[in-house]
Amino acid sequence: MYASDREAVIGAGFDDFALKPFRPAEIFGCMERQLGARYRPSEATEKAGGELPTILRPEALAALPRELLRSLKDAVVALNTGQIKSIIEDVMGEDEALGHALQHLGNRYAYTAILTAIERAEAEAVPPTCNGTIDMSGAG
Repeated sequence: MYASDREAVIGAGFDDFALKPFRPAEIFGCMERQLGARYRPSEATEKAGGELPTILRPEALAALPRELLRSLKDAVVALNTGQIKSIIEDVMGEDEALGHALQHLGNRYAYTAILTAIERAEAEAVPPTCNGTIDMSGAG
């Protein structure tokens, strides 16, 4: 399902709608709309401020082969636990410390933290630039 499907789902009789991967703010927002319940984060949660452990720095993830990182993201978005575990084992072959950090989060089903780290790595990735000219004439 996509965000664009919201109207159709609500029109079919559902009370609300949340996309995978579930994000805490979205779930708590749904609870507030449907139940009138408001989530108040604990002091520890507020202090954490969504920070990732040092080992999950965006640059650590960005150093992984693109296909491996893309596969991990796809598996997390699909919530495919078997595939996530398998890919994390592959990550350990590239960066053991990073693999253990991901494994720690995966064992606790902290997929949102993994996805957030991947998205930060993608956002900070700088596409390669061309500093020269490209000969498109075929004469080269």
